[in-house]
Parts: sequence; structure tokens; C-alpha cells
Amino acid sequence: MCPSIDPTEEVKHRRYIEILAEEIHQPVEDVQPVYDDVMAHLKETARVTDFVPIFAWRRVRAILLRG
Repeated sequence: MCPSIDPTEEVKHRRYIEILAEEIHQPVEDVQPVYDDVMAHLKETARVTDFVPIFAWRRVRAILLRG
């Protein structure tokens, strides 16, 4: 995870990754790097960051399900 994220956010994102991995039947180790990359890109480009985790979730899910 990004070191600039506060610990509470890091725990929340870790849980998102675990739930997503379970949902799409992929190991956390495969989901995390994709999630981290997508989050980093979205945080750089988003004007409003409130919904970034939702968009990251959807994008990561789509990427990993496409294979």
C-alpha cells in the first residue's frame, strides 16, 4: 500500500482488497498490485476523491475478470 495513506485508510483498503479477491476467486497477492496501481492512477487524476475506492473496485474487478 501507499505509505502516504494514514493507517485507518490502509486497513480499509486492505479489507476492500480481501473482499474483492474473495468475490472474484483470486488470491490477494494477485489483486493487491492491480488495486494499488489503479488507486494510484485514480488519485492522481481525480478532481473529487470521495468515490475513488468505488471506481477502483469496479476497474480492478473488470481487469481481473477479463484475465
